[in-house]
Amino acid sequence: MMSKYVLGIDGGSTKTVCLLADLHGVAYGRGESGISNPNYVNQEELRETLRRATEGSIASLNSSLFEIIGVCLGIAGAGSEEKQNLIRGVMWDIVTDLVARYPSLGLCDGFEEHTHIQVHGDTVVALVSGAGLRYGMVVISGTGSIVYGETSDGLTAFAGGWGHLLANEGSGYQIGTHALKAIVRASDGRDVFTLLEPIILEYWNCTSTKQLFLYMLSGDPTIADIADLSKMVDKAAKLDDHVAKDILKRAGRELAIGVKAVATRLGFLNQEFPLVLTGGVLLNIELVGAELISRIRCELPMAQIIEPLVEPVQGAVILALERRALT
Repeated sequence: MMSKYVLGIDGGSTKTVCLLADLHGVAYGRGESGISNPNYVNQEELRETLRRATEGSIASLNSSLFEIIGVCLGIAGAGSEEKQNLIRGVMWDIVTDLVARYPSLGLCDGFEEHTHIQVHGDTVVALVSGAGLRYGMVVISGTGSIVYGETSDGLTAFAGGWGHLLANEGSGYQIGTHALKAIVRASDGRDVFTLLEPIILEYWNCTSTKQLFLYMLSGDPTIADIADLSKMVDKAAKLDDHVAKDILKRAGRELAIGVKAVATRLGFLNQEFPLVLTGGVLLNIELVGAELISRIRCELPMAQIIEPLVEPVQGAVILALERRALT
């Protein structure tokens, strides 16, 4: 008898995760790869990233015969129909190629590109991973940041998510850039000394602020590298560095502003709704989350704050199973 599975994929500006799950949502395989945000990689790089994650999820399955009955992807930067169609086409090529190369793998009868492969922004799967359905709001703060919400009748709204050049408030990237600016301000004597200077210089193997400047000027540090500095800001904050603390609290405040804006547009101000908090910054840097939660409890006391016990990719699995149930 042929076993049936779905593929759930969550991809962003740092990593991409694929789960192979059975009809009960239990994961049997997992694959990971790099960046899949179509704003930061070209089509061939996107294809390779998704292929590695997908193949990794099926490679360890012991079942002799199995078939894929649905696929759901939540990809950062995939908010437009154009990007979704691109990703759907790439994923169709990947699954059909894997079926050709793996004799034990098949697709369910009638498997079609536009029917069985869903593509959403990463916000949608993150919301579902915490709330269990497409209702409420989600705050994502990792390399980038965004606040997204949906009402029960399908109205949507977002704040932030405009990319690192325009609006990534409360993100790891913004925290990293604020830290770098604090270092040069202190070096100039325009601001107070901060532990961020020795901590980040050592982390990036620089011997001076000038060398740090030249390193930045070279273009070598990526967006992800700068966002990664948020860990160093957290380290300095835990050593009671007030500049670092202020940067992290400011990130939490910026995220709270986005939450209030989206809640206002969706009519959530005076009603209960789930508010999912996720992303590497929110889940790992306590001061950012604490500042955000404090402000939400003051301004939106009816928000039901959820810190998911599962990864956002589980939301993609849920949506893949729901779509299968409707077809």
